[in-house]
Amino acid sequence: MSTLWRRTSRVRRGVRILLATLASLVTVGLGFWGLYNQSTLYVIENGPPTSPFSLPLSIRNPGSVFRATNVSTICHLISLRLGPITMDNVRMKNKENDIAEIGPGETKLIPCNITNLGSEIKATMEISGTYKTLGITRALRKKHFNWQKDAVPPRWIEGD
Repeated sequence: MSTLWRRTSRVRRGVRILLATLASLVTVGLGFWGLYNQSTLYVIENGPPTSPFSLPLSIRNPGSVFRATNVSTICHLISLRLGPITMDNVRMKNKENDIAEIGPGETKLIPCNITNLGSEIKATMEISGTYKTLGITRALRKKHFNWQKDAVPPRWIEGD
């Protein structure tokens, strides 16, 4: 009986060690995932421009550990109406919108500029893009802005 008791005690001890090790690995993994997820980039406004042809935005990396690399943004003009003329789905991609790296806690400017076309304008802009964290490509959360010509001062306002 004592030999059987020793064997089951060893098995129980081994199972406890295995469970403690698994619990530690899960805890470390969840902590790492939380830090990784904290580095999700987002778009912020830099203040109200007074022209529908300039949308000064920034991308912020709120993380405290991981840097974002190969950040590439697209300014997608969903709709533009100039009096009787309507344009839909115009994508603007400039080299100045590509950012090599955004470090933890950093904010970088991404200008979305359009050539001046006139004063009777209605426009909606969508900002999207991609970046890498630890070599994994991720998508920037899309954001919409509408040109409000009747606002004081006239400006881009976030929303659909």
